[in-house]
Amino acid sequence: MGKIDCDEILPFLFLGSAKASKDADGLHSMGITHILNIAGRSLYPEQFVYKRSFFKDTAPLPADEEDGDEDLIPLDQLRDIFQWMDEVAHLAETSKVKLFVHCMAGMSRSPSIVIGWLVWSKKMDLAEAYRHVKERRPRIRPRILQQVALIEAERWNRQPRPDEEIAQLLNPKKGKK
Repeated sequence: MGKIDCDEILPFLFLGSAKASKDADGLHSMGITHILNIAGRSLYPEQFVYKRSFFKDTAPLPADEEDGDEDLIPLDQLRDIFQWMDEVAHLAETSKVKLFVHCMAGMSRSPSIVIGWLVWSKKMDLAEAYRHVKERRPRIRPRILQQVALIEAERWNRQPRPDEEIAQLLNPKKGKK
């Protein structure tokens, strides 16, 4: 059995792709018990505890468009996801529970959710949460609309970071002049 496309973010929290979600044996071998599915069908509902949530993974609209809010992750949806992740984290403290979070490629939507949860639940600031996930899954590239939602998650916990600091963090090549 080969390694599946799945990276450990915390001892109970794993992040990966839809391809990994299709490998029930691989997930079982890692001790995965719960799956947060951000894209696609729940393939093995008899083997894992699932939570499904879907939101678009779209490129940002041009700056002159005013209707871009429709692609943001609704805050109520984020809170629901984060509360469920908190419940799983609490279970993991006393039992052998492990959570796998995935979208299609494991690069944008699911990392956005994991980063947002670290900000919301673990009280990390956005930069710390982003770096924590990026160090463990280097290929992440959260898109701007999910990043806006992550910034909102940070605002639930503390004052927001200056916009230019966030821009530099999320796109270091563009921030340098």
